Amino acid sequence: MNPFHVGQRVQCISDAWSHPPALAYIRQGYFYPHKGLIYTIREIGPINMELVLLEEVRNRTMPGTIYEPGFRYRNFRPVKNTSIEVFRALLSPIHERENA
Repeated sequence: MNPFHVGQRVQCISDAWSHPPALAYIRQGYFYPHKGLIYTIREIGPINMELVLLEEVRNRTMPGTIYEPGFRYRNFRPVKNTSIEVFRALLSPIHERENA
């Protein structure tokens, strides 16, 4: 079961795209995510729920299909959103924090 949703920000944790179809697509000029970079999920794979499509990586359809290559969700982790308010509270004087 895919734990992600459309619009979610994720970080690529593995860019070992070593299975033969991926290598063939890379040689043909298709783009693949890079480890450490942050992406936004555009779509959960139409063929396979284990695949995600990304806003920042758009490819042409695979030869002989109507589908763009997707990426296994296991190669990503969610990005935690941190509010700036946490840091503002650290900067406020101590007496303001005690009264809050």
